[in-house]
Amino acid sequence: MRVTRNQIRFTELGKLIKSYAKATHLVFRFGLRRTIRFAFDSIKQQIEIQFVVTPNRDQLMGVKGDATWELMKRGAISEPHFKELLRAIRHQETIGIALDLGANHGSHILEMIRTFPSLKIFSFEANPIIFSLLNFNCKNETNIRTHPFAVGNTTGELISMEAIDTRGRTNSGTYGVSSKNFPINQCITLKIDDYPLERLDFVKMDVQGSELKALIGMRNTLEKFMPIIFLEIEECHLLKNGASSAEVIRFIHTLGYQIYRIENDYPVDHIALPSSKKSLLQELNLNLREIPHGFKKLLFDNDKYYSHVN
Repeated sequence: MRVTRNQIRFTELGKLIKSYAKATHLVFRFGLRRTIRFAFDSIKQQIEIQFVVTPNRDQLMGVKGDATWELMKRGAISEPHFKELLRAIRHQETIGIALDLGANHGSHILEMIRTFPSLKIFSFEANPIIFSLLNFNCKNETNIRTHPFAVGNTTGELISMEAIDTRGRTNSGTYGVSSKNFPINQCITLKIDDYPLERLDFVKMDVQGSELKALIGMRNTLEKFMPIIFLEIEECHLLKNGASSAEVIRFIHTLGYQIYRIENDYPVDHIALPSSKKSLLQELNLNLREIPHGFKKLLFDNDKYYSHVN
């Protein structure tokens, strides 16, 4: 079939009209300034995906240039202290069910499965693109269930996630809930208390500033099972979500936990233990700082993590 020049022009005109109609709809719905911001976020979201076969013959996919992915495809993990925590738990505890809240590409999930082959893991990743990669990377693991929800203190709320900025080296794990409700990277919120669990032994939480909301939304679950918790507490992300490091720590204290910060070059990761599991501290080969109940305030030298506890 011969395509004429006029047909080509009509095709191009049709595409132009469709683009104009979409842009006009967005302007009417969100306003010109928000539509322009949406367009910029859409451009940033044009990321490159890599497929690799590891030396162990695992087939994995990830965002090219992403810090977590660059380590993962070499069989490494960005947080070696997480591996040490798993080692210590294996020496003392038998864990059967875990939650991974903010699962990203799945590096921590695969590390948990390597340490505890029979462990059942329920994972949650809110970014739609990263969730697709997580699904692929966990495709061979029958004990893993993946869910495309943003964990929080509500169930059924439609929210938008921040677009991944691919200009230069990035880390998809640093992107959280967007303050702008654009029709891009949308997902639904879920309270863990609304997710039925028969038991819970371990929680890994890295949800970029939504930690307090997630903890509030799983209060009943935590009080019922008292699992070991590994979580990130980073002030700059919490402030964007209307919370703070002090609020997160105080909330964990109210549940009957003691909380310890892992002291390293970037001390944002914490371990929360119920009193019944404090013996784990003797097994851990980590430099830990206990945050006492009843502390008055946290002091900061930067916008990421606190330097002193009063």
